Amino acid sequence: MTSAPTTGLLTRFLLENPWPLCIMLLLAAIVLAKFALDRADQRMLLGSLGCVLASAAVFVTAWIVVTPGEHARRVVRTFVDAAEAGDMQGMQAVLAPDASLHIGALTAPGMDRSELDRALSMLEGRHRIESNTVTALRAGPLSADAAVAELSCFTTTSSSFGPVQSTWLFRVEQTPQGTWNIRRIAGVSMAGRAAERPPW
Repeated sequence: MTSAPTTGLLTRFLLENPWPLCIMLLLAAIVLAKFALDRADQRMLLGSLGCVLASAAVFVTAWIVVTPGEHARRVVRTFVDAAEAGDMQGMQAVLAPDASLHIGALTAPGMDRSELDRALSMLEGRHRIESNTVTALRAGPLSADAAVAELSCFTTTSSSFGPVQSTWLFRVEQTPQGTWNIRRIAGVSMAGRAAERPPW
């Protein structure tokens, strides 16, 4: 896998981003209310109330239901924040015990957790992040308890000569205890080229 799965329209615009639908329903409510007052039409007033209630229902549903994609984005954002701070413990806290590092795709042969920890430890030293700008973070579900997040960013480290663009994939899974952890990390591209195996 080299990109995040596509999210369905219902999930995207109802559960993960309800604002456009809520705003449209509230605008419809305002228009209906104005017509109702101008024409003294009780049915339009009821329609306006219905739009307000529908908007509230959409918002509450989106607030209650957290999709696998939302879980994945939250976990990856936590991981990135820890990486920016050079916080090894913070990064490890969201990794599954058997998390692995892959090059090119999540389905490529992977390096085990010890190799992943070794790679991450370099963010505390010679590859310490000086600045990082996330340009894209999207995620899509694989199942009810798994999702893939795709991250693109421009990163300047103490060993780089300016910002370097990179793209990463994260497979995030729910544990039996209900928490969500990163199970696989794949470096897809680095500085506009396909990612290569680290030289250690």
